[in-house]
Amino acid sequence: MAALTASRPEIGDYPFTTTSPNLGVVAFDDDRRAVIADVPGLIEGANEGRGLGHAFLRHVERTRVLVAVVDGAAADPVGEWQAVEEELRQHDPALLERPMPMVVTKQDLPLASDRWPEVRARLREAGRRPIPISARTGAGLAELRRVMATALDEAMAREASTIGADTEVRVHRFDPLDEGWQVVAEADALRVRGRRIEASAARTNFDNAESRDRFQRSLERLGIDAELRRLGATTGTTVRIGPVELEWEDDA
Repeated sequence: MAALTASRPEIGDYPFTTTSPNLGVVAFDDDRRAVIADVPGLIEGANEGRGLGHAFLRHVERTRVLVAVVDGAAADPVGEWQAVEEELRQHDPALLERPMPMVVTKQDLPLASDRWPEVRARLREAGRRPIPISARTGAGLAELRRVMATALDEAMAREASTIGADTEVRVHRFDPLDEGWQVVAEADALRVRGRRIEASAARTNFDNAESRDRFQRSLERLGIDAELRRLGATTGTTVRIGPVELEWEDDA
């Protein structure tokens, strides 16, 4: 997610870092944009409700395209993917009929790159065409964007061919600013957009030092502080968050 979009999700060296989907906007080479969601890993038995299985699977249902992410450094990369595939099948076999590009990650690690030929062969035997990538080095990401764009075209073409003119359609879409955020430059300021952070700013009493500090910690925890600095926020820069207008102050 962090390698493909401007989103900065929490990343930890342990399972289930994410307990709800992280959202971001990916740019394709033809200037199109699409919202993507990092849906947390599924565990065996998810279709029966183990872990956060049902919640995760409901998020999966709302997508047009699924990207299968195989951990190239796992003890058994193919076996782990097969377990996820089976959970999808048990929940709704139709999910496996959606366009589903596949990537094998962590190719910057010798463990993953050395056995890539074997993993690729096994996945191809199962009818997959995996793409080797490394989020750390960026290897394979351009190819992934191209394949994702093609898969999205395929999904939309399928929709167009199956929906009649008089058919009532209910479309579920992820709103990237519902749970997430973005920072945009205005003529004389930087603006932070996002429903939750705007609501938090509106509730904060900036005349109270404790409230100010709590809000600042939220900006740092969410990665907004770092993004503001990346976009040039310095002492005196105006930062707008919803109805609130703040003057940026660098720490001494």
